[in-house]
Amino acid sequence: MPNISVRRDEASAPFFDATATGQLLIKTCPNCHQNAIHRAQQCRGCGTKLTWLPASGDATLITWSATPPARDDPDQPVTIFGYVELTEGPWLETLLVDATLDTLSEGMPMRATFIRQHGDDEHIPAFRPA
Repeated sequence: MPNISVRRDEASAPFFDATATGQLLIKTCPNCHQNAIHRAQQCRGCGTKLTWLPASGDATLITWSATPPARDDPDQPVTIFGYVELTEGPWLETLLVDATLDTLSEGMPMRATFIRQHGDDEHIPAFRPA
């Protein structure tokens, strides 16, 4: 598993509080109800400040790519990253787990899971085949 460093700040605290309990949050516009990824601060449609919204954790795989093991550690597993489209609409760039390159396919149903990285207290969302 790759070591992905994440940083909590005041704006991201609700997101990381939720991931620690197994809940995925996204942002939504209270004015026009467009949904956005967790890093967004204002609505792209109307400019309104976004609020937090629980997401289902269900997604569809859009595309993926793999990072090969380091030359000095050939036994290290391949790391797979991808883009998933959440049922609520936004796309997330994410780590893909519990899958191999030959088992993934475009349009595959995916489900959020939450992992804690080595040396990091924060849980991050990753996606696995549903």
